[in-house]
Amino acid sequence: MLNEGIEGTIHRAQFGQSLTISHPMGKRFALSGEIWHFTQPFLRSNAVGNLWAVSYRARRNLVFDKLVDKLQQHYGPKMLQMPEKEKPKTKPANGK
Repeated sequence: MLNEGIEGTIHRAQFGQSLTISHPMGKRFALSGEIWHFTQPFLRSNAVGNLWAVSYRARRNLVFDKLVDKLQQHYGPKMLQMPEKEKPKTKPANGK
């Protein structure tokens, strides 16, 4: 997979890979799994995760799914410092 990331005037390519499997378990159930990886060019890091799903086919045209998604991020040795959240500016109680 290929995506273009834009931050201000800077454009970077974001690459991703995915491996997905699905296997029927009986006539009405199926188990699916996916392992994925994406680069995060503006953070100089990677995101890796996996997704699992169990599905139940109630009818030919009606399927129920239950998904579980797990994300892990890896930051490279040149990780950019992320700015801390700014504290909200409030006026002093005396109004000055």
